[in-house]
Amino acid sequence: MKIIQRMIATFFIAGLSQTGAAEAFQPLPSTLVDNVQSCYRDHFKDADSFIAQLEKRRPMSEEKRKQAKQNYQTWLSNFTCLDFDYTVDGLTVRGFYLAPKHIAPTQKLPVVIYNRGGNADSGAIPAHYRLHSFSLLLDKGFIVVGSQYRGARLGKDAHPDRLSDEFGGKEVADVLALLPIIDQLPQANPQKVGVWGTSRGAMMAFLAAKRTDRFAALIAQSGPYDIMAELAVRPEMEAVFKTWIPDYEGHKTAELRKRSAVYWVEELPKDLPILLLHGAQDQRVSTASSLRLAEKLQMLKRPYRLVIYEKGGHSLREHEKEVRKEIVNWFRKYLASS
Repeated sequence: MKIIQRMIATFFIAGLSQTGAAEAFQPLPSTLVDNVQSCYRDHFKDADSFIAQLEKRRPMSEEKRKQAKQNYQTWLSNFTCLDFDYTVDGLTVRGFYLAPKHIAPTQKLPVVIYNRGGNADSGAIPAHYRLHSFSLLLDKGFIVVGSQYRGARLGKDAHPDRLSDEFGGKEVADVLALLPIIDQLPQANPQKVGVWGTSRGAMMAFLAAKRTDRFAALIAQSGPYDIMAELAVRPEMEAVFKTWIPDYEGHKTAELRKRSAVYWVEELPKDLPILLLHGAQDQRVSTASSLRLAEKLQMLKRPYRLVIYEKGGHSLREHEKEVRKEIVNWFRKYLASS
């Protein structure tokens, strides 16, 4: 059903071999980022290591091993994938960068800022997830940049500053701090920046868009836009809010409204085109969340499109090809370089 601040090391060029394994990466000195590393490292350093890591979760058939190896080699041959540190509010935050490898020296590409879901203890997205999720955008000539957010657990142990993540609070600055980094990327078009978020990341996308007019398009996927109403559907989320939102119990209504776009959607830039994607079978965030927001956008006569996938769950994996096409078409429509 469908309803209508250290400069990034000179374009982050990593030295990668064509034999399925990453070569040593030597980033140049920078001014807005540091500790730049190729994503093709550690358990992701070659196809065999990647497959071995996947099989720690569950055994794979020979066919799936071949597919995983083919995917890895395609990613390695075609896409630059990097992790980097940057500083926001005195805290070190981990970010990521992906781009097509074969770019003309004078070419300027549109950029998408991706916002992940989850919280500081669960949600940081690994390299293979990024490459899989963003491959079509990269193929179509986009750069993708994102933040893991402050306090994110990046290894086995929780981050010592895990509670610096306020689930839609101060860490929104981690998203906005990517803009001056994008401005210094020699092959990024700083006038063509879009923002995309999934689940909690959709909330983050709206919160960031509320504070800047830099975004030329926004995509919100499976997001909570009226969190108070969502608590009635999924009351177990109260424990998450108590953990991550400062002074939640003392100012519950006020804090949830701050994070709920339906209460302040009129504060977004008036000409910001918004694409809402949701699954009718979503068990984590109700479809009503997107419907309520669409009603507000309709009432305000804002540019938007709402797509509800009848068999889609929270991840929309059941409609992956359709979702990817919607995302690419939306960003191509509004971010295509002129």
